[in-house]
Amino acid sequence: MMELLYPSVHRSASTGILKSSSSGEDSLSLSDTRLITEKYNRLLESHHKLLRVNQNLEDKLLRVVTSCEEQKEAMKTEISSLTEQLDFYKSQSERLEVENVKYREDCLLAIQLLQCNPSNFVDQHFDNVSNMSFLSIVVSRLCCCCRLP
Repeated sequence: MMELLYPSVHRSASTGILKSSSSGEDSLSLSDTRLITEKYNRLLESHHKLLRVNQNLEDKLLRVVTSCEEQKEAMKTEISSLTEQLDFYKSQSERLEVENVKYREDCLLAIQLLQCNPSNFVDQHFDNVSNMSFLSIVVSRLCCCCRLP
């Protein structure tokens, strides 16, 4: 790198220290060579520090991305599970609504039949019990169970 910027400066293969060639006006003084070498070493050290910082930042970013992907998958699984539960409870609610309507209609029909002619629906073997008291108990229990809207 230094050789490209300063053609008269060459790196020694054995020591790694920059040296200038002594060819006339292109030659650098020893103090210039030291100055350039120090600048180069500082730049090289800064470059290595930046590489380490960049590597650490990349590692942190990869950990964050991995964590986010794991959370995303966990949330997808949870959403899927909750969606299945919601569908189950919706179908169960619809089924119970249908049953509720059926039972309400049955209760209304029973009340209407009892109000039309209650003596037709009382068994004959209950003769010893007062028909009116038995009928009032049945009607009150039907009314309690089947609240009319």
